[in-house]
Amino acid sequence: MNSIPSCGNWAWILLMSLLLTGCERRDAGAKAHHHHSEEAHADEDGHSHHPDEDGDHDHDGHDHASSHSQELVGGASYQSERGVILSDDTRKILGVEVEEATQGVIPHEIRFSLQMFGEKHRHAAGEREHPGCDVHGSGLIESSLAKEVRVGSPVVVRGQGADHPPLAGVVLGVSRALALGESEVVVGISNAIGVLGPGDFVGATLMVPRLTPAPVVPATAVLRTAQGEFVFVEHKGAYRRQAVVLGAESGGQVAVVEGLRDGERVVIRPVEELWLIELRATKGGGHSH
Repeated sequence: MNSIPSCGNWAWILLMSLLLTGCERRDAGAKAHHHHSEEAHADEDGHSHHPDEDGDHDHDGHDHASSHSQELVGGASYQSERGVILSDDTRKILGVEVEEATQGVIPHEIRFSLQMFGEKHRHAAGEREHPGCDVHGSGLIESSLAKEVRVGSPVVVRGQGADHPPLAGVVLGVSRALALGESEVVVGISNAIGVLGPGDFVGATLMVPRLTPAPVVPATAVLRTAQGEFVFVEHKGAYRRQAVVLGAESGGQVAVVEGLRDGERVVIRPVEELWLIELRATKGGGHSH
């Protein structure tokens, strides 16, 4: 997990406190109950096993169920087949929101830095003339992304300082791959004289159109961890964590190219809290007795 969620809400703090302490109390109570039950049964017949109606001992089945289902106090539980299960009250406390994934096409948003240069400077990309471009600059992007960039693609340049509005630019040239797997992109910027000068660095955004639709979800639905990216899919009244492969991301929306079907309902917030509940059940508090 890359980050630990902020827990400013008092109700969330109360819930997590219950989750962190309740399992130990349940374990202790379960041990005591199991111990007294065995003693009582041993007094009756000198035997501590508990056969079911068919004559088979049920302790093996009990262990199997416990290893796949962990119940936590505070209205939250986890089952490996279903995922995180929440009571209605806990769902309201956490503020769980679910949204249906819909097919869409998101342009690939490439962000990089541009450095302005003078009129006599020439770069490897062999920039072309473009009417209205009075300032030129160049920047480096990954060569794998550069394959998708075309001469004439629009570029949005963020002017220096918050007071300067975005500037319109256009790709004038793209070089072949350079050292370290990067390629150079030359950009012409319109109406930038007096705003940008040689040597200035600015941020730029290049939008590469995509033609293949894919399920699209809000970026807040994606759980990013050291093991990869995931979403929580609503499944049989629970929330099951599902691995995904992401595509383009723009405007707070992200395309999912693998691992999610159109129409599936995903949790858009709070995915970090659901992840914490799952970790608590599977890593920090689950015991089989």
